[in-house]
Amino acid sequence: MFFPNWIYQLLDGYEEHIIDTWLHGIQREFSADYHKYDLRSNGMIYFKLIRDIHIPIEEHSLIGVIPKMCKYHAEKRTPIERVLHSSHIWRETIVKVVYDFLLLHDDKVKEGLEILAYIHKRIDMLQQMASQCYVVYIQHLEEKKGELIGHLQQDRLNLLGKMAASMAHELRNPLFAIEGFLKLIRYQLERQSTDGITGYIDVIEQELSGLYQQITSFLSFSKSEELVEEFVDCSSKEIIDTVLRLVGPRLTDENIQLELENLLPNCNLYVQKRGIQQVLTNLLNNSIDALKEVPYPKKIFIRCSEESNYYYISIGDNGPGIPEELKSTVFAPFVSGKKNGTGLGLSICKQILKKNIGDIYFSSKIGETIFTLTLNKNLKHAAV
Repeated sequence: MFFPNWIYQLLDGYEEHIIDTWLHGIQREFSADYHKYDLRSNGMIYFKLIRDIHIPIEEHSLIGVIPKMCKYHAEKRTPIERVLHSSHIWRETIVKVVYDFLLLHDDKVKEGLEILAYIHKRIDMLQQMASQCYVVYIQHLEEKKGELIGHLQQDRLNLLGKMAASMAHELRNPLFAIEGFLKLIRYQLERQSTDGITGYIDVIEQELSGLYQQITSFLSFSKSEELVEEFVDCSSKEIIDTVLRLVGPRLTDENIQLELENLLPNCNLYVQKRGIQQVLTNLLNNSIDALKEVPYPKKIFIRCSEESNYYYISIGDNGPGIPEELKSTVFAPFVSGKKNGTGLGLSICKQILKKNIGDIYFSSKIGETIFTLTLNKNLKHAAV
């Protein structure tokens, strides 16, 4: 079809008016969703797609703006009716400009109506193209969302499997020990002898206490308020003494020299007592494990210090240190440098300290690794 020059001159002369009218219409209805500069830039391109009626849509050099625009709106989840309404504003604005012109030029009415029909068709094509492109992008985003949900579900199943395996590993050994000592007690009672029974019961109590602490550790990952340990008043010395009663036999068996420095017996804390005991027990056991193959004299220290608002408990050993490649992930779940480690100990420690509004950090080099707990001395006052 032949297009007369007057239609191009008319559209070019009213370009700013047409774009401004469209821009005001979009901003009036959807003001919060668009940036004015981007709107004008895209509006200028869209205007040219309509104005250049002599160039087939699919051959126009600027047609690439349609998929870009649709991708943008699909990612923003702009309702499709808004995308289509944008075309309606273009249609109304351009048609009015042409009609107003034809009212003043009777000799061009027939020709102008044919051109308007073509402009309507062109806008319809652009609108159809935008609709199809928008739907394709939405479908693509939904597929990606479905894949992501699937991956997350699989990750949760894998995590659940690791948690179950870790729990089984941590609980099996103390249960075996309890079973063994109960058999010894039964054997002694059948012989009507009480020799050694008190010692057996002591071991069972220690193992049961360890089991309780392991269960507390796993539950520390839970957000259920029903499973959260209550905060209580206690002294730091009380906590450390309880931990040493549990870990003391291992220190003796491994021939490790324990140094206690400045325990500050009068420092009162407001914490989840069993949780903090579990943290210290985990750290001491880690230090003992680290010293297993050390040929030189083995040493572990517990050191306390305080400032006006914070109380610190440090546990250190003279072992080989944490491997460099593990330092950035030691508190991540399922990361362990031990052959049979579950990789949950330090991540549980971190979680427990977080629940106590505290923190845990470490320094490590060959011959010295120190883990330090930071506890808030004013926690009870803050809670009140």
